[in-house]
Amino acid sequence: MTTSPAASARQAQAALACTWHLAVVRGPDTGLVLALPAQDSLVIGRGEIITDPFVSRQHLQVRTRSASVSVSLGKEGLTARWRRRRLGPLLLPSLGRLGPESRWRQGERLRVGSTLLELRRRPSRLAPHTGRSHHRISWQRLVMIVGPLLMVLAVLAMVLTRGAPARSWSAGLMVVPMALMALSRIGTREAGGSSRRRGATGWSGRDPDPAQMLLLLARPRSAASSQEATTLTAWLARRGRRTLMELDPGECQALCGPQADRVLTWWCAQLVAAGLAIARPQERGWQLWWRAQGQQASGALAWSEEGVPASATAVRTQPRWPHPPSSGWAQAATELITQAWRAQAGLAPTGVEGGPWEDGLPAQVPLSSIIGVVDQDLVARQWARPPQPGRLPAVLGVSEHGQVVADLVEHGPHALLAGTTGSGKSELLRSWLLQLALALPPQRLSLVLVDYKGGAAFGALTQLPHTAGVLTDLDPALTTRALASLEAEVRRRESLLADLGVADLAAWEAMASPTAVPEEQPGGTAGERFLAGSGAPGPPPPRVVIAVDEFATLASAHPQVLDTLVRVAAQGRSLGLHLVLATQRPSGAVSQTVRANVSVRVCLRVLDAADSRDVLDHPQASLLSAHPGRLMVSGLDEAEGLVLQAPWCGAPVGRRQSVEEMVAELAAAARGCGARPWRPWADPLPERARRPGSVEAARQAGIMMALVDQPHTQSLATWSWSAAQPLAVLGSPGSGRSTALASAALGFLAYASPDGVRPAGHGVHLCGLPDHVIRQWPALADGAAGVGTVVGASDPRRLARLWELAASGELRGDLLVLDDVDRLAAAVDSSRGPGEGLALLESLIRTSASLGTHLALSAPLAAASARWATTLRTRLVLGASQAGQAAVAGLPRGVRTGDLPGRGVLLGAGPDPAQAPECQVLLPAPAEAGHGPGPIALKEIPRYLPLAPHAPGSSPPALWAVGGDQARPIEPPCGSVLVMGPAGSGRSTALRVLESVCVGQAPLVVDDLDLCTAAELGRVEQALAEGRTVLASALTERVATSFRGALAELRARADLVVLWPGVGPAAQAAGVSLRAVCDPQAPTQPGLGALVRRGQAVALQVACPVPAGEAVSRVRA
Repeated sequence: MTTSPAASARQAQAALACTWHLAVVRGPDTGLVLALPAQDSLVIGRGEIITDPFVSRQHLQVRTRSASVSVSLGKEGLTARWRRRRLGPLLLPSLGRLGPESRWRQGERLRVGSTLLELRRRPSRLAPHTGRSHHRISWQRLVMIVGPLLMVLAVLAMVLTRGAPARSWSAGLMVVPMALMALSRIGTREAGGSSRRRGATGWSGRDPDPAQMLLLLARPRSAASSQEATTLTAWLARRGRRTLMELDPGECQALCGPQADRVLTWWCAQLVAAGLAIARPQERGWQLWWRAQGQQASGALAWSEEGVPASATAVRTQPRWPHPPSSGWAQAATELITQAWRAQAGLAPTGVEGGPWEDGLPAQVPLSSIIGVVDQDLVARQWARPPQPGRLPAVLGVSEHGQVVADLVEHGPHALLAGTTGSGKSELLRSWLLQLALALPPQRLSLVLVDYKGGAAFGALTQLPHTAGVLTDLDPALTTRALASLEAEVRRRESLLADLGVADLAAWEAMASPTAVPEEQPGGTAGERFLAGSGAPGPPPPRVVIAVDEFATLASAHPQVLDTLVRVAAQGRSLGLHLVLATQRPSGAVSQTVRANVSVRVCLRVLDAADSRDVLDHPQASLLSAHPGRLMVSGLDEAEGLVLQAPWCGAPVGRRQSVEEMVAELAAAARGCGARPWRPWADPLPERARRPGSVEAARQAGIMMALVDQPHTQSLATWSWSAAQPLAVLGSPGSGRSTALASAALGFLAYASPDGVRPAGHGVHLCGLPDHVIRQWPALADGAAGVGTVVGASDPRRLARLWELAASGELRGDLLVLDDVDRLAAAVDSSRGPGEGLALLESLIRTSASLGTHLALSAPLAAASARWATTLRTRLVLGASQAGQAAVAGLPRGVRTGDLPGRGVLLGAGPDPAQAPECQVLLPAPAEAGHGPGPIALKEIPRYLPLAPHAPGSSPPALWAVGGDQARPIEPPCGSVLVMGPAGSGRSTALRVLESVCVGQAPLVVDDLDLCTAAELGRVEQALAEGRTVLASALTERVATSFRGALAELRARADLVVLWPGVGPAAQAAGVSLRAVCDPQAPTQPGLGALVRRGQAVALQVACPVPAGEAVSRVRA
């Protein structure tokens, strides 16, 4: 069972009229009171006031007389016990159990269940105590502290001194602090006094007394108090410096704690009881008004169990309060405070019916009673009639004299709606828009709905055929685009009116022919031409109504909206653009320029009189009742000073149509007459788009790469990339960056040259492009027309070689495509050394334009801040749909990309390089491919090269190894050769292959020269001295450490075949750097190495003879 707030408030009011009353001191209903009528018998038990489950419904029988009260148990089997009470400083013994007929004295307490009741007499005087007098007795506290110290000093003086005269002097000294303490005690009683002498103050000493405070709130009030207070001050709990809280004008104090709502109610009750302020409850808080320096001031209180309320300007933690008032007391106090607010604000006690000026108003005005039944056939016939020029009427409300109609053209052009939560603001906005949609067809009226409270405020109205779009906080990019398009629409209409020589849209509507064809989307010419032979202008553009629910939130999230709406507000009357702005608090949200152009101002119930003055120039809207739909209007002469009831289009009752049914009928009528909505912006970007297939359609100043959204011109345009400038595609995984590079490569192959034909010998080189992308477009496969080198991160040696050729200008006229440069640079590092990949990349970007090498690369979003990316002006950002991703990618504030693959933002490019337009990457046309031969490609060296055997007497095979950039056969050596490598690298096999191709030279073949005997070494030295060809092999370590003898002489004079050049001291043994010929992916592939000839190293793969396992001697002549 819960306490009834109204019943508890009535009991407090009745207690003031009775001699005796009971106060609940402890228990579930702490702070409530029960009136005891005189000369009457009353049953006390569980009911509307006492909700203690341990109390019976008929627990006590109380009989009251003029001078005494007696009490007994209501039924047998029940118990009640007297609690001990104090008599001054003495604690009297408990009286024990309640007897059959016991006298109940004033101040005695009786425990019933878990509830403690105290009998009290009606206070002789009601004198509430507030926090303003706490400074008056500060000197008394000082005396109470200093006095005992002086007494201790006097006693010490008596003990330490000797002789009767000295003791008498010390005894006289003790009288002084005792007199001071007595004087301070008297001063305390004079300043405060006991509760019995002062009457009801709401306090019991320094502890709160909620029951007394309830009586103070129940006092009858007729007008606002004349007391003034610059700052409101009261205690949050037990009186003390730390529990004192102040509220300044315009401030919002927040209290956090598990019982913060009750504590704030206690704080407000002190001020209302003292007549310093009036207060009104609101959702999770209070609104207070008071007089400060002759002016009306207001402030707010907010509470929260956890966290800090968003509206708070100052925050405090709930102080400790061992026995706070109950929730029933808080509800009763709230009811009494609300009644006091109504009385002092001039309102009737009943909050639903309101003041006398609301008499005669209907409780509800269904929208169907204004517009009738919505039927598609009736609507189609109404739309077919010639519209009245310059009319946008709608019924705002109904007064006791009839309907009040507002016309946005005649009374506007703009309107402002204000109203607190629950006042019916959204219902009125929906009713208004429904009436406008019913009056005009979609080609004559366009609705732009803006809802920044989650997108559900307009409900089914988003499905109206008139609705051009719904802008919500869930898609800020759409809002930005729409506002830019509205600015463009303003400029477009100004130009159209100037061309026609008319002053405003109403004059154009009056001149237009009834048979004119409706205007198409923006950018068309239907509204700019004259009908042939008629001499009348074409149909005017439709009127646009921009309805904004909660404009304050929109303005804070998009500050640039203010500039747009200021322009619309200033020129809307002549251009046919109308604003309907709805907000809870217009102060600070709507600029002065907009407010100056808003003629129709509608104000429903608001909590602050300042908000009412801001809208209506008077405070009456803050005094409206809480009944939804009550409103007042400014700007309509017939409604000035009247209270209206707004149309209601909520849930249907009986046979009334719902909003969904009305919208469905309007949509069916639009489909029947072929009307389609007009939008003040271009169609959105498609999810997928392809390049035109023909050369003539696709030929631009560069390669057509993307479809660009241009809200400032209300159109979609194409962007073509000039290959002379490097292109950076930044994107997250799956955003389509590889596809964008493939599109650039195919476009370069097909349309790069001015005549549409790629110059012979030039093409594209693809680095790191995924296999699935190449399979999707076979024209980019290795060996296709116009395609040069196709290499990935799995071949670091060839990748690094290609970058070196590009950096040296060897790829002039070609397009180098680098997909995921971070991964590619790491691969180059593995071949050339740490940091060499980024160094080569920076060199490529810096010199590509001057060397004539075209560059298109992609990287993750985080690469936007890399050093190599700072010089790239043309950027295409994909996959940055989140705020964090957009910030990492370097997009301007508030700009993001979409979630679709290929949806991005152009930076430093597009029709206007200063903008950051949204775009959709164009996919290649199906027929796009290269033509003619391509550039020379770097071929991959095979890992295995078989050497076919030859018959005796036949010519030896010429192929012993392949290598170089094109993996071509290497000519057989014409002189001595030294093969070096670690064990297992294929030295003996390479020696046999060389021997097979040098048969005519009669070479001296020496395997493992480093292991030969002195005699064998002598034969080698003699052969070298005679100029004979020597083919030898040795371990790399032995060659590197040999500085004389046959091995050192061969290293200096012969060609070197270095196997496994990346293992051991191969570079030291060869005398040249071998990084460019090392393959990090296969460092120990048998036969893989380099040929060092005349100081130049060339990568090679030595052939492997088919027959294997033959035993050969170490030295063969």
